Amino acid sequence: MSKGTANWYMTIDKHGFEDLYQAAIIGTKGQFPSKVIAFETKADRADRKRLQKTIEALSGNKRLNYDTKYVAMCRKVAQESANIFNSNFANGMKSKRQSSIVEIIMKYLFRINAVGYILTGTDLGTSFAVRVPALGEWKRRWRLNGITAMNDPERSQSVVDFVVRVEKIKTKAETSLRFHSENRWSHGKFCGNPEAKLYKEFTWKEVPFFEKIF
Repeated sequence: MSKGTANWYMTIDKHGFEDLYQAAIIGTKGQFPSKVIAFETKADRADRKRLQKTIEALSGNKRLNYDTKYVAMCRKVAQESANIFNSNFANGMKSKRQSSIVEIIMKYLFRINAVGYILTGTDLGTSFAVRVPALGEWKRRWRLNGITAMNDPERSQSVVDFVVRVEKIKTKAETSLRFHSENRWSHGKFCGNPEAKLYKEFTWKEVPFFEKIF
């Protein structure tokens, strides 16, 4: 997430985030603010590094308690994040902005722009080249049937899975393409706001509306 945005963990699961913080500072005897909101508001880089070292030093029941709180928070954040996405997507697709929402999604997820182009590189260690259609061309031949977000309750991280369903207009054939988003701290726990990173679970050659060159 961008600098200056709200802390997603705190926004979605305030109580779980507080519980995790309390598990992190247990036994530190006033070395850190008593509430996580105060820590997040006032902590500088040195304070955050000090808390990281405190967490790394946890052991035994303290470590088990901390890990349990972390997993519980991550799973709740993932579930609520999926619910929010599904609700916002459903509402957007019922609105007058439906067409522009579809265009933004295709640009963001599949790199489709106003002009077609050749995309080349390596994907999972294999060289590839595909022709990416122009947005107008794609809209004449394909439609977005929907996107569903869901969490996996077995994961110990805050991960949201996405299934994107596209349909070829001429044949009515539908294809599902999968992504997942990982919401995590990039520089260590309690070291700034968590960031969400999106990953595709397919190769570019598998996208049905891309023309495979090699």
